[in-house]
This record gives sequence, structure tokens and C-alpha cells, in this order.
Amino acid sequence: MRDYNWCSLDPENTADIELFKSLVLKDQCEDQDKFKKDDPITIATVCLESNGYYTNVFRTDLLFQLIEKLDGKTDLILLPAGFYQTSDLPNTLYDKINDVLGKKLGDLNSSLSICLGIDGRDGLDQMAILVTKQGIESIGRKFFPTSYEEIDGANSYLSLEEGYERIFQIKKKRFYMAVCYDGFGIKKEKLKNPNVDVILDLVHRFHPKSEDISGDVLFAKHGFAGASKHWGCPVFGAAVFFNREVPTKWPTGVMWQTEKESTRYWRYTDNPMKHLKEMILQDEELAKIRFYTV
Repeated sequence: MRDYNWCSLDPENTADIELFKSLVLKDQCEDQDKFKKDDPITIATVCLESNGYYTNVFRTDLLFQLIEKLDGKTDLILLPAGFYQTSDLPNTLYDKINDVLGKKLGDLNSSLSICLGIDGRDGLDQMAILVTKQGIESIGRKFFPTSYEEIDGANSYLSLEEGYERIFQIKKKRFYMAVCYDGFGIKKEKLKNPNVDVILDLVHRFHPKSEDISGDVLFAKHGFAGASKHWGCPVFGAAVFFNREVPTKWPTGVMWQTEKESTRYWRYTDNPMKHLKEMILQDEELAKIRFYTV
């Protein structure tokens, strides 16, 4: 932090104000933790195979099974964008999530965290939230839409959402929640890293190769690898694969570690990050779970 180019920050710019606050908080946390031994964090990325017929009730049942299966095995469960859907504003689901999911997590002996996506008003609102046994603790709104969609987006990549920051901390590491195409936005907009250690990219969906929205390879190359290259940290992602299997080689954890100049030339073989193990959970939708440590 002390080596940061403070002159590049604009005191009239909301994003730069939030960036400054993030840098100060990061520096305080480093001062408090500098004598502590680094404590690894386990992340479980969850990709779904779906036929498109699901409800919030089905998804909650699946999530409860994941919690029971993964309790004590991971610190964080990462789920796709739009995991829950509502025709209303996303915040109409917040109280129920706090009551139902917060209580479920509160019954555990571990400190398990859940990161999942909520889409509201037919996709006009696209959110990522973090839930712990205390309830919702972090919220991020999509800030970088695709060229073909219309959203009610965040004012900046660091905007508060209903008073919540989109950056949260587990143990000694800071996590940034990106909603789907936000991963591309980090690189395309040349955004400054607000001193985060990990990017979590909640992706919506991929369809079969013959259909639109089938670019899982491009997303890994230019979204995951691009964001990792620009911010110098690992990216973890989760998505729903409709009417197709989750590709065996599609990486849900990516770290840029190559001398190649552009993501255009990046290949899966350039990715040093490998998952530790994989599990399958079959319900109304199939969940493919991969474990990583950071």
C-alpha cells in the first residue's frame, strides 16, 4: 500500500474513493496478521448440468445437500450466477435467504461460506452475494454487461450495494465477487486491483456448441485468464451447462503464469492451477464439485 501511486486516484471519483478505502482496510489487515502463519483456504467450485427445468425450491434442496456433503471439507462453496431467480427485485429474497440459509449454516460447527448469484426482474438485476451463518455479508451488482444485454448495472466495480461491499475476507485473504461478464470488464476497462487476493467469477450459463452462448473456451481464455493476468491473482468460476456435460478440461480455477503477451494465445495447458479432487452430486441437476486451495 505504501508504494501505491496515490496521485492516480481522483477524490471526486466514487470508484477511486472505494478503492482508497479498500487499500486502507487491506493495509490494516496486513498489519494485524503479519505475525500469523498463513492459513490455506479451500474453495469448492460447483458447476451444474441442467435440462433447464428447475425452481428456487429445487436449488435450495440441492444447496442443502451440498452443505451437508461439504461441511468440514471446504471453507467456501462457489455457485453460478443466477442460482436463484425472481421476477421481483433481488432484495425480495434476502430475508428468506438470511432466515433459511443463515440458519442452516448456523447449525454447523464449521464456518462455511456460500457465494451464489441472484437474478431479478428477468435479468435486469444480476447480483452475487456471500452468505455465512450470520446471513448475507457481501453483495455485488454486475457492472459490465455484454453488448447484447440490458441491465441495471452498478455505477462502478467497487460500488456499494444496499450498504454492502462486494469484497469480503476469509481468514487472511480478500475476495472480489464478479458477476459473469464482469471478469472481462476487469481487463477491458483496465481496472485497478483493490488489493484483493482472489477473484470469484459467477458465470450464468453455457449452451451446446450449436447454439448461442456456448463460448466456454473463450470465457476461460479472455474472462478467467484475462482477469487473472490483469490483477495478478487466481480466478475461480462456476457456471451452469444446459443440455451438455461440464467439459472435463474446462478450468474452474485459473492463474495466469505464462510469458505469452495476450490471452489470445493462452491455452488450458498454460494454467498451473489444478483441482485437488472432484466430486459428483446428483439431484434434479447434476453438480460437479472441484476443490482448490489458496
